[in-house]
Amino acid sequence: TGNPLVDSVAEHQPASEAAYDHMLGQARYLAAIGLLFCWHQKSPSKLLAFLYAAVAYHYSLKMSRLMIICGPIVSVLAGYPVGILVDWCLEQV
Repeated sequence: TGNPLVDSVAEHQPASEAAYDHMLGQARYLAAIGLLFCWHQKSPSKLLAFLYAAVAYHYSLKMSRLMIICGPIVSVLAGYPVGILVDWCLEQV
């Protein structure tokens, strides 16, 4: 809009599903699987990832500019199922 006050207020709107799709892409689906692995294979580090994901998702729903805090945890959680699949493939060789 060009008006800094209006632009600032627009950033405080709740995030939409399209914003999650645009910012996080397909990794968010792998992150959901990784979140299940964190819940199933409990350890202190995976509990921390689970809590980080819950807090990041909660606050990013409140304000679209806080979606940036979802990026690191989506990467971590998406890496869990990929790592498990790679480990399984290497064990088969």
